[in-house]
Amino acid sequence: MPYLNEFKEALRRNTRLELESPYFLYEDTRYLDDDFNAQFPYLTLNTFGMLEPKDLTARCIPIHNELQTVLKEQMGILSYFTIGSVMLEGKEVYCQTEDSLKRFLSEGIDFYSANLHAWLTLPTMEIIDMTFSTSYGVINNKKELLGQVITKN
Repeated sequence: MPYLNEFKEALRRNTRLELESPYFLYEDTRYLDDDFNAQFPYLTLNTFGMLEPKDLTARCIPIHNELQTVLKEQMGILSYFTIGSVMLEGKEVYCQTEDSLKRFLSEGIDFYSANLHAWLTLPTMEIIDMTFSTSYGVINNKKELLGQVITKN
């Protein structure tokens, strides 16, 4: 299922869970171009300073929450804070069910121990994920992944 369909299903899930959903309008363009790639390292450095693996590991929610604001204010790029699973080597990582999400909503959540992952989705269905590679690298002792940022369609 293309990511656009998955994203629309997530918006419907928000409705079923009685969560507020943003107004969404797909844009058939690209933000993650050479100009963006040239500016993004400076944007993150000015926002977060020099980041170490410990600053990114298991910190997807606060990092992407702050990045969402900065992207809009400084680059004029709207993004959607996205919580979901990641498919890695044919296996879902950070997978949550609708029932587990309902439980989080009713009982509360500890963001540092919950099996959640978050990233930003642009209206173009491009994603920006500053934390997955580093978190995965730290947990699985894969030093080559530390500091990598996912910016792709």
